[in-house]
Amino acid sequence: MRAAWAVIAGLLLDATGGGGAFARQPSHCVDFSFPVYFKRGSTHLTPAADAAILAAARQFRRCNIASITVVGLSVPKAGPDRTQLRLMAVAAKLRLRGLRHPAPSIAAAVVSKRRSLIEDAADVEITMAR
Repeated sequence: MRAAWAVIAGLLLDATGGGGAFARQPSHCVDFSFPVYFKRGSTHLTPAADAAILAAARQFRRCNIASITVVGLSVPKAGPDRTQLRLMAVAAKLRLRGLRHPAPSIAAAVVSKRRSLIEDAADVEITMAR
């Protein structure tokens, strides 16, 4: 009789997302991206960017995240060093705010005419496991 209850409890956990092969992501666990901004000409994030990262960490901390990518705009006049430092600053802030796993990866993107006016920005892309 105890074994039967254990099986029923296991099925209920699976059906409600409590574990097992049939566990599902909570409904708020969807792919998401958001911009972050830097203080003009520096590698320091704005207070609004820090707030956005904190909000994302709170929303997604219980999700099964497949990848976190920080995409920065490679601005020729800024140089590759500043772009890389900015991306590393965002990755560090994500880890500090609780989005540690998987480790954020960084990627530079070629600047486009459309985005050339927003050189003090990067995008954070969070992709959920399927």
